[in-house]
Amino acid sequence: MLVTSVEIEAFRNITNKQAMAVDPQVTCLIGKNESGKTTILKALHRLNPANNADDFHVTTDYPRRHLSRDRRSKNLDKVAPVTAIFALEDADIDALEEVVGVRPPAGTYVKASRLYDGGLRAEVCCAFEDVLSHVFEEAGVDNTDDREAIAGDHTSIEAVSAAARAPGEGSGRRQEDGPGQGDREGPGRAGPAQAVRRREPPRRRAARAADRAAPPVLLLLQL
Repeated sequence: MLVTSVEIEAFRNITNKQAMAVDPQVTCLIGKNESGKTTILKALHRLNPANNADDFHVTTDYPRRHLSRDRRSKNLDKVAPVTAIFALEDADIDALEEVVGVRPPAGTYVKASRLYDGGLRAEVCCAFEDVLSHVFEEAGVDNTDDREAIAGDHTSIEAVSAAARAPGEGSGRRQEDGPGQGDREGPGRAGPAQAVRRREPPRRRAARAADRAAPPVLLLLQL
């Protein structure tokens, strides 16, 4: 995995969220003394300490001028001082596929955060449009009208699956054969398995693919 960006907030002299892009080759921190360069490096180290454990501590690391006020309004142990976005390489995609059973679509990335209580929160994320494209390809739904009818204006894969199961427009340009057709093999005729696949409406194929994709391609791992 390759770090592509870092976010730091509520850590020492960094009170508001600060985002920083990470260059694939070299990233240089430039600033005056006490401007926060070391703070950034310490936060990055605590995300995944190289050797000895190096945790965040609310009493010493949380911005002091906001400590008393913020303690009254939220649980500071669940605040994430550092978050990093990781781009996945081919080996990472292969490993995820082995774990979840479905190959994550292109554009999938990992978002990892270290909390003040020491916990590591990691999310595997991908754009909803990428998930839909993955579902349609797996289901063999190639027609643009079918894709638009199934996708609608839904914002979750579960909603797409439910819509695909519901009767309505687009549920069937039925391709059923007449009585006795499609169940005999021979020149110009499809075998039973092929005939059944041809007759199955696009919505049903998409619903099955969405059911398979929903749990693995958008998941939250609490480590």
